[in-house]
Amino acid sequence: MKALIQSKTGIVALVITLAFCISASAQQPKQPDAQQFRAYDISRESFLLGTVVKFDSASSTPPIGAHLILQTSTGQVDVHLGNRKVLKASHFELNPGDSVRIVGEPLTLGDTTYFAARIVQKGAQAVAVRNTKGFLTTPASLMTPAEKRSSARCAMKRLLTALVAAAALGISGLRRWRFQRPATSSDRQLQSVKLSGQYAFVTNGEVFTSGPNAPTSLARTGVFIADGKGNITGGIEDINTNGTPSNAIVISSGSYTVAANGRGAMTLNFQGGGAVDFGIVLTSTSDGLLIDETSNANQASTGSGNFVLQQSNPFALSEIAGTYVFDFSGFDGSPA
Repeated sequence: MKALIQSKTGIVALVITLAFCISASAQQPKQPDAQQFRAYDISRESFLLGTVVKFDSASSTPPIGAHLILQTSTGQVDVHLGNRKVLKASHFELNPGDSVRIVGEPLTLGDTTYFAARIVQKGAQAVAVRNTKGFLTTPASLMTPAEKRSSARCAMKRLLTALVAAAALGISGLRRWRFQRPATSSDRQLQSVKLSGQYAFVTNGEVFTSGPNAPTSLARTGVFIADGKGNITGGIEDINTNGTPSNAIVISSGSYTVAANGRGAMTLNFQGGGAVDFGIVLTSTSDGLLIDETSNANQASTGSGNFVLQQSNPFALSEIAGTYVFDFSGFDGSPA
């Protein structure tokens, strides 16, 4: 009897220890990269074109993280890519000899000067390793809502399994427990998501009109209409290229694909010729993110933004009433 009491006491202590460790791990603060990257300014961004000389996924050179040595036309540059798990989660590989394009800006940390990458592009694949404020992205920020829920469920299942194993160590002959949760409608939600309706979209980035070394700022906003079957049936957009607007450009057609996890691609064709290509990610049934991946005979551009499903009824001026808060970013072309 005494041995049984001691065994139960040991189990309780083990369970409490596991819970404390998990709680302490969850409460540990994230890496304070705000101070390190507070000087990042998207308005000062430039880009590098070159060939990978060396890629180190866990470099000890400050700032800590993934680094690559890029051979450019003016020499070798140390590029900081941040969290290597972001590249791995995106199935993005870098090998010596690869030709890449990197958007970011030079920064200084102590006596070290490096190029802080925000977007890394190889061919048609691009990965954002920082956000527009310069903060490093994480694998979790690339996950869809369904993937995040699945990850949380897996963590809970591992905890329950550990607790059952701990109890089994103290009580001989304990019956095996099986934890099995049936699939819910939320698990299957993205599998049935269709891009359907009229969406408003906006992107900010650059277009290359005079060769790869002369990027020009580019902003676009407009609407596109998706039929829910993989076709873009119409739309219109306005663009601003380095301060020069081009209004009411008709989107005549296009196409798109969406995988079960919400990731996909979209092409918008313009009346009179030309097209742009986007990589897209649905964050819900009514909105998502997109990145400009255009590289064709008519245009090479990059940028990122989002799209939102509009109301089905026509808009009226009477609906646009009240006090609104707005913000925007860009360039002032007037002399200082």
